[in-house]
Amino acid sequence: MSLEAVIQENTTTIRTLIDLLSRGDMPQIFVAPPQAPTPGRAVEQAAPAPAKPKPPVGITYDEVGKLILQVSAEKSRDVAIGVLQRFGVKRLPEAKESQWPDIAAMARAILEDDYDPRESEPIEEEIPV
Repeated sequence: MSLEAVIQENTTTIRTLIDLLSRGDMPQIFVAPPQAPTPGRAVEQAAPAPAKPKPPVGITYDEVGKLILQVSAEKSRDVAIGVLQRFGVKRLPEAKESQWPDIAAMARAILEDDYDPRESEPIEEEIPV
């Protein structure tokens, strides 16, 4: 196999992986093609790892987005930005899916006047001087 053919095959494989990752359709296991058994040695069959079920997400991106927009409309844009900054992001698309329930909970608390994200939170540990 020529170098050009190997590069082309690798490029095709990488593009396929990128496409699968962007769609979230990543297969659970990549299996190498079977190889001929070596004489005198027992062939071990690797059992495929059981597929781990994806934990259900309690809230969708759209629901979180609506809550942030509601905070912005009812309180202020600064308050909505403050919520996102508490999670280390500038915009909601930058937030991880695992952060959505916490962002939603904070937004609900703000809408119920139970929390102001612009206030500083107490420091848990002492700062050395």
